[in-house]
Amino acid sequence: MLSHDLRSAISNVISSLNLMKDDDLRHDAAKLKQGALNSAWYVSQLVDGILDIRAIDDDDILLEISSVNLSDFLQNVHQTWSARIANKELILNISQSEDAPKDVEIDGLRVMRILGNLIDNAVKYTEKGHIGLHVSVSADDTLIFSVTDTGPGFSDEARARLFEFRGRPDSASQPGSGLGLHIAKSLVDLMAGLINVENMNPNGARVTLSIPGAVKSIASPHTAPRSNSSVSVLPTAVLPDLSHLHILIAEDNSTNQLVVTQMLDAMGASYDLAADGAEAIEYFETGSYQLALLDIEMPRKDGLDVIRHIRQCQDNRMHMPIIALTAYALREHRDKISQAGADGIIAKPILGIESFGQTLLSHCKSGSGAAQCTSKQTVQAAANHHTIDMEIYNRLEASIGPDMIAELLRNVAADLTSVRNRIQAGMKSGDLTEIASASHVLISVGGAIGATEAQNAGQMLNRAAHLKDTEQVELQSRACLHGIADVLNFVDDRLKS
Repeated sequence: MLSHDLRSAISNVISSLNLMKDDDLRHDAAKLKQGALNSAWYVSQLVDGILDIRAIDDDDILLEISSVNLSDFLQNVHQTWSARIANKELILNISQSEDAPKDVEIDGLRVMRILGNLIDNAVKYTEKGHIGLHVSVSADDTLIFSVTDTGPGFSDEARARLFEFRGRPDSASQPGSGLGLHIAKSLVDLMAGLINVENMNPNGARVTLSIPGAVKSIASPHTAPRSNSSVSVLPTAVLPDLSHLHILIAEDNSTNQLVVTQMLDAMGASYDLAADGAEAIEYFETGSYQLALLDIEMPRKDGLDVIRHIRQCQDNRMHMPIIALTAYALREHRDKISQAGADGIIAKPILGIESFGQTLLSHCKSGSGAAQCTSKQTVQAAANHHTIDMEIYNRLEASIGPDMIAELLRNVAADLTSVRNRIQAGMKSGDLTEIASASHVLISVGGAIGATEAQNAGQMLNRAAHLKDTEQVELQSRACLHGIADVLNFVDDRLKS
């Protein structure tokens, strides 16, 4: 609870400062505002670091690997650091090799935290020149992030204690806690990765982060050699277009209400704003929405109550994408949110409008005509669109060929029919072990062909069954049965074509 309250307070500080437009401030006031933002951001990182240290010590860290768009990820890095780096009159260069993949499989939040520690060190010790971040892929498909600077490099004393707990050398010229690289190394170890530090001539340093298994490429005897050329990653000037979305917002904090609605206004979305969970349910029952954006801690009814209410609907509205807004950082809290039926989680504070908008779009890709549909039509269109990740499926089909894909689809149909029957039987008999076993098969089969919605539903059902949460088992079983039906329809269409 203390970590939640700390993050909420920091979120309000950052959000309030971000609402102050630099154009409305005197030059000195604008610099003071940026300094306050930097300090608030640093406190936020410290709180997250403390939580990570606790989780590492308790052996309680669970990596949350997902498909992350690399360009969006790097844009987020740029947005987070560009103002602070410019404030020191340094130049930020972000680039990636030409053969870098579109998407990577990483724990985006924790990789961002590792890079944050590395970039923070580089900025802290560099007085002139530039900070660089380059992303490349090795011959064995390892994802590599390289952070460079034109500072003095690491002293012998610093290199001797680099990754120790509170390993900051006594002679350090800049303030710090001595925890950044220790946390970064601990997180990298969890990813089975490597972190390497070296000084460059004539000055500067390079820190390299290597993450194996993050690049899912399809091997071929004719695969082209890796390219050494790179392309610059520039900040995007165009905000995501959300003009086709009508969003249900539930948020009781006035500052966060202002931040979220101003961001949505800037991206063209329409919305209804509820001040608590009970009001959100009233809006939901009378309105038509493509997406719900729900705070978790609210009076009368909290966000979990609202999520469960939506997921228990007896019509297609139960599939509406739901994103939780929360200052909770611990895994047990996030697990409860996922188990309730949320499709995604956005952590407070919201640091960037672009990444915020892209996250909303990623959960609601129903197209520009969606706003003209009824609620049921819109949700059904979204559900059909998300049945299969076609990028994963197309890569699989290209890899194994049309004959093998047909055989695979027939096996998928047989497996999912069996899973459906086992879940139904388990629901009737109350056999949670049978449901857990069946959902495990669903996770595996769904992941094999890119049925990400069914796979996610299977994960939530599996977790609920192991926790013996009968209410959630019933709810997630229905979600799995809907997902299986959608995938079976997809498979049938493919086999007929």
